[in-house]
Amino acid sequence: MPETIDLARAERCFEDFVTRAEFGEEIVILRDGAPVARLVGVDPEGRRAAFEQTLEQVRTVRARAKPVTIEEIIAWKNEGRR
Repeated sequence: MPETIDLARAERCFEDFVTRAEFGEEIVILRDGAPVARLVGVDPEGRRAAFEQTLEQVRTVRARAKPVTIEEIIAWKNEGRR
């Protein structure tokens, strides 16, 4: 079911709603309580598939990486400082 929002909220948060539409959500915009527009992604399934593929690649890399200690993180942060 699409989310319905009033026009004022759509104006304030337009970029957020566009991003959500890109990932498959449908947003219905209301003016004075009546629907006047619908925001949908151009290719939400393709975008979602690309996102899932990237996410799987990140998970694969993280699974192969060795755990990092807090001491290592602090050393990396301070590397090159005097």
